[in-house]
Amino acid sequence: MICAFLTLQNVMAQIELPSYDKGLSIQAKDGSAKLKFSFRVQSLFTAEVEEGSNNPTYAMMIRRSRLKSDGYFLNKKFGYKFEMGLSNGDIGNGREIPESGNAPRLLLDGVLKYSPKPAWEVWFGQTKLPGNRERVISSQKLQFVDRSLVNSDFNIDRDFGVWVFYKKSIAKIPVILSGAISNGEGRDITVDNIGGFSYTGRFEFLPLGEFTKKGHYVSSDLEREKKPKVAIGVSYNYNQNASRQNGQLGSFVKDSNGYYLADLSNVMADLMFKFKGWSALAEYAQRTSTHDFATAPELSSFFDLGYGSNFQVGYLWKNNFEVAGRYTDIVAAESFTALKSRKQYTLGLSKYLSGHNLKWQTDLSYTKQATATKGDFMYRFQFEFGI
Repeated sequence: MICAFLTLQNVMAQIELPSYDKGLSIQAKDGSAKLKFSFRVQSLFTAEVEEGSNNPTYAMMIRRSRLKSDGYFLNKKFGYKFEMGLSNGDIGNGREIPESGNAPRLLLDGVLKYSPKPAWEVWFGQTKLPGNRERVISSQKLQFVDRSLVNSDFNIDRDFGVWVFYKKSIAKIPVILSGAISNGEGRDITVDNIGGFSYTGRFEFLPLGEFTKKGHYVSSDLEREKKPKVAIGVSYNYNQNASRQNGQLGSFVKDSNGYYLADLSNVMADLMFKFKGWSALAEYAQRTSTHDFATAPELSSFFDLGYGSNFQVGYLWKNNFEVAGRYTDIVAAESFTALKSRKQYTLGLSKYLSGHNLKWQTDLSYTKQATATKGDFMYRFQFEFGI
């Protein structure tokens, strides 16, 4: 009994729970390893109706359910990041994708990190590519119920490969450089590499200095920046011989002879501003290809080509209520694309009970395709909690 108590006492001394929103940490007494665990759940209600119609549709679901872990081992130079999706919305339709082994796609992130020097990090595994800011921002830290149509149509998502990060201040201006060489087919792919590889680079700088608590990767100004802060980023992705509709995402495009491959180029630019509760985000993205799609008119779907822009602004009151507005414009290429031109207007309201770890959010959107005479209304309500 005494031995069991002493053993339990030794173990408990290594477990930390500073507060519920910081996750659970387990640290070796000699400092050689630290593991942090957290989870979160998003519950979503959606109602949609066509303009002028009296027949709305409803949906209720667990939109996201995530189990996360990160930390280091041996010493702080060797780290890791792990994230698993547990809800149907996270898992996706893996059983319908032979390239994913006809199995649920559970793994979101799984990377080994190595930091030879404080300014450098090298990652190996599967995680987000350094693309548009809205995608790099966690889905837990969004200003609206979900990301914009620009992100839906043009983001380069997750992939498997090697990442390199470098951060340095030049004339007191933080500069962040990141790059990746990856598989090009997206996450949880189990077949051989289908086409070529994907090459991604991102340049980001903060001309007015660091944001509080990495606020340039959080949509709302929860920290109420006392001085104006700006973050500017530009990303470029070249996916050689891409086999999916959006490069790393979308349907695998095939004809009677097998996979249909095309080189895709993604250009993305973004700007974020925060000051005393005000926040603003502007993004632009464009996907092009030099391929002559007219040579394969028998294909039922083509790659999503065109460009899009997104603008959103919000204000957070001291009682932690926030109101925000968003305008999104998607413009499809003139021919040979599955992309649909459309505009979307969104008004959102959020209440942060304990930051992004405990909150509810609701928004109302109106979307209209360029060729349609009527638009669609969508109302969403979401509650999130996590540790």
